Amino acid sequence: MYKFLRLGQAGYRSKVALQMSTAEFIRSSLLGMTLKGEKRFVLLDGSAAGPALPVVAMRLNPKLNLAYDSIDLQHIISERNWFVSAYKMKFSDPLEEGTELPLFEDASSEDTMFRVVVKATLTLPNARDLVDAFRKALEFLDMASNGYLDVHNMRLKKGEQHHDGHVC
Repeated sequence: MYKFLRLGQAGYRSKVALQMSTAEFIRSSLLGMTLKGEKRFVLLDGSAAGPALPVVAMRLNPKLNLAYDSIDLQHIISERNWFVSAYKMKFSDPLEEGTELPLFEDASSEDTMFRVVVKATLTLPNARDLVDAFRKALEFLDMASNGYLDVHNMRLKKGEQHHDGHVC
C-alpha cells in the first residue's frame, strides 16, 4: 500500500510492468537454453493468461536425466553471489503434522524446482548477469556430471549435509 500511495497509480503500474518484463526476460532466456536438442527447463509458473506475478518458477527438464538437480544448480549459482530459491516439490500438510504432500499432481514430491522473485531493484543488466550465472553453472554441472554427484555422496557420508540431505 505504501508504494502505491508513494508512487501513485501510474507510477505503481510502471514499476510492476518493469518487474513483469524483467521476469519475462529471465523466463524466455532460460526457456531458450537447450541440451541434446531438449529444453533444459520446464516452466511451472505459466497459465493460459500468462504469469500473474513477477516470479519465474521452473524445474530442470526430467527428460534430460541429469546427474544434478535444481538444488545443486542453486548451490553453483550462489557462488556467483545470486540467491535462487530451490527446494523439493512438496509441502507440509498444516492439518496433519508430519505429513508431506506433493506440490504438483504430475510430479514426484522428491523432484526439485527453483524460483526467482523479481523485485523492483532487479534491473535488466542484473537480470542478464543472473541468466549468465545460470548458463555458467549449467556448463560446470554438465562438465562435472557424475563427479559433482560423487562430491555430494562423499560429503553425505561424512555427515556434511543440509536439512534436506543436500550438501553445501
